[in-house]
Order: sequence, then C-alpha cells, then structure tokens
Amino acid sequence: MTTGRRQPRELLALYLPLCFALIALSRTARLTEYGIGSSAGGGDAPPPSTNDDATDRRGAAPWRSSRSAVLAMATNMYQGEYQIFVGSLRATGYSGHIVLGINDDAGEDVVDYLSSQNVTIKPIVRGDPGSYHEYKTSHARFFLYRDWIENCTSCTDGIMLTDFRDAYFQADPFATAVKLRQQYPIMVFEELVDGVHDASHWLNNDPVPICRGYTFEPHQPMLCSGSTMGSREGILEYLRAMTTEIKHWKNTKKCNFNMVGDDQSIHNYLYYTNQLNYTTEKGTVVNAKAIPHRTGPIHVVGVQASRIYKNVSETIGCKPWPVPCPERVNYYVKDDVWQRWIPERPGFGAPKDTTSLLDPETGMILNLDGTPSAQVHQVDRFGDLSQRWLEMMREKGWPYNKATWP
Repeated sequence: MTTGRRQPRELLALYLPLCFALIALSRTARLTEYGIGSSAGGGDAPPPSTNDDATDRRGAAPWRSSRSAVLAMATNMYQGEYQIFVGSLRATGYSGHIVLGINDDAGEDVVDYLSSQNVTIKPIVRGDPGSYHEYKTSHARFFLYRDWIENCTSCTDGIMLTDFRDAYFQADPFATAVKLRQQYPIMVFEELVDGVHDASHWLNNDPVPICRGYTFEPHQPMLCSGSTMGSREGILEYLRAMTTEIKHWKNTKKCNFNMVGDDQSIHNYLYYTNQLNYTTEKGTVVNAKAIPHRTGPIHVVGVQASRIYKNVSETIGCKPWPVPCPERVNYYVKDDVWQRWIPERPGFGAPKDTTSLLDPETGMILNLDGTPSAQVHQVDRFGDLSQRWLEMMREKGWPYNKATWP
C-alpha cells in the first residue's frame, strides 16, 4: 500500500466543501453588491436594471420613505390648499420629510396645521438674501431646494421636487418608485400625449434658441420641471446643473425673459443636451432617466385634463375659466356619484391610450397599468370638473383608497 498519496475519493471529499464555501462567498459578495443582505437599507433590494441606457442601480438599497423627502415652494397659499397637498400625502402612509417654503407671515391656522402634520416649515422672507430674492420665485426655488437638502442630514434616500398648488397624492411616491423599479438617481417626467405637446413647444423653442442656440426637435417629449425625483446625490447634481444654468440666464442680457415657465425651458435644455449626466466619485457615469408618460410615480395630467375640460366647455357653450359656468361644475357627477368625476371611457383626452384615466369605483387617476398614480400633477387643468371630488376628499380626510363609503 502506497502512503502519502490520496485516492480520488479522498480528494473529492476534500474539494467539495471547499467548492461550496467559495460559491457561498461569491454569492454573498454579489448580494452585498446589489444591496441585499447588507446593513444599508435593510430588506431585499430589487435586482439591478438591465436597461443599458439606464442608470446602473447596483448597490442601491430600496428607498425608505422615512428617510426620503418631498420639497415644494408653497407661498401665497390658503389652508385648504395645504390640506389637499399635505393631507393627501400623509393619507398614503408616507412618514418621511415634507419640507415647504411658506410666507413668513403665514397665518397661525396654517402653521398649526403644518406642525400637526410634521411638516418642516421654511419661512420665505421678502428681501432676505437667504431667500434668493434677486431671482424670480420659479428660479429661486432651485437654490432653496439645494440648501434645504444639504441641511437635512436624515434626508438620505429618495427626494421629490414638486409643484405644490396643482398636485395631490394617491400613493406613497417612493414606495411606488421602488415597486416600479424606477429608483434612478435623476428622474424627469414626460408630458407627451399622443405625439402632441412635445419639447418643440413654444415654451422651449422661444427662449432656448435665443439664449443657447439650441433648437428642440418635434420627437422629443416635453419634460415637466415641476416634477423631478431621484436619490439625494442625484438630485443635488441636478440642482447644481439647474442653479448654474439659472445664473447664466440671469447674468446674460439676451437670456432675461419676462415670462413664466422658463425654468421648464432650462430643465428641458439641460436634459436634451446631456448636462444632467454626471460621474460619481467612484467613476460611475450616471445618466438621467426620462420616465414615459403615465408609467411612473408622478403622472402629469395637464394635456389630458385640458382636453377634457375644453370638450365640456365647448359642448355646453361655456367660456373657459375664470368665467363662471354653473353648468360645467361637476359636469360628469350624476346622482352625487362623486367618484365618477371625469369620463370613464379609455382614450378620452388621449386617443391612443387604451386604458381609462379613471377608476370609477374610487375616483382615482390611473397609470397605464391600471394602478393609481402616486402623484397627480397639474390637476388644476381639470378646472371645476374636479370640485365635487376635492370636496369629498377634504370632507373624508383623504380616505381615497376605499371604493365605497357608508
């Protein structure tokens, strides 16, 4: 019998445990890379995006709503408008930060309500350098957002920058983004409907060619500057790009436009000239992601809403708002079935859409997949068609997720 030399069966017994150990170590390393099983964030993260033109999401733990933040400028508003925005957001179960810029002389009722909803109040003092008063409000807000985020050390996960007056919520936007696998560092949202209202709209192609010599193409979807989401790092990069460009427009005479909405011109210009892409400290290139219409946590309903409103006005011979028209108020609400406040049929307002805009059992606005849109933006374009719906939501404290009520 030969000694000092192992038989094949003995070698197999030694190698098999070693192989299993190496496989386990490799799997653990891969899971940690994807944010699964690591201490960051907790829970199982969705697998990384396989879309080559999308941001690489490896290593990103799911956004926790408790560590996320919704930021908005909410000056010159009355209490009912605060109740619509804040009340609907809290009703979704969202427990994270809400940071609002309000007038420094806002009434006690407003301050008490916002405090009761755990809102971080940022008083805007007229003429105060800290309020960036040298810029118009639509531009100053981007500087303020940057400061507010930098000063919020617990705002570590998702960030939403949003318009205030014309928006309400139907679901937690950050939980929705995670569920939809849309946890991108910078997300901008398309307004495009049926190939209409694209980026070559006058709002872009009047000022941008003059200021920057760039002309938008008809096939480029319009992007809404009042609807932006992303990670803390990504949104700070977005704000760096926006504030840098806003400074250029302010300091360049030909770029001084006496118009409302040129922040949207800048927003679209930066995206379509690839200036919202950046490189991380680790050398990873991050590309901003445009979310197609009706497929993300923010649904910009403006074009559809305007079409529906215009159709009603023309049908009954009413002039557009602000001219009063009692016949138009709650036009679609019959027998006080307030959940059916806009047409139910698919394609109305957007002929190529194959799904209804409305859930007739709840009155909720829907994404293309039939789920409630987390945020409904530009809802004011529905005009007085939505009056009964909003009345019922305020009366019931936004329990919008129930099909029927006693």
